[in-house]
Amino acid sequence: MSELKNCPFCGGEAKVLSVGSKDHTDWFKSECKGCEVSTNWYPAKSMLIKQWNTRKPEQVLLEALKGILRQAVFSGLNYIFVLDIIDSAREAIQGEPV
Repeated sequence: MSELKNCPFCGGEAKVLSVGSKDHTDWFKSECKGCEVSTNWYPAKSMLIKQWNTRKPEQVLLEALKGILRQAVFSGLNYIFVLDIIDSAREAIQGEPV
């Protein structure tokens, strides 16, 4: 079982990515395997997990709106597609499964 909660936007499984630096310090970030939303890099895996698993309504709303705008631009502003994304964001904000 993963230490990370599922993605707050699409419900997909999250994964931990890591990279080593020149001084052999590992950096970690999480990424959704579904919609590919990700966090910033953190110097400790425990910090990353805490950040990913913390669901603040305002933070979720902001990230959902960013995702909606990004997807709308990439989709050529297809109205039906944007409505589907908005519905998914609404479900994520309300904490319901998508």
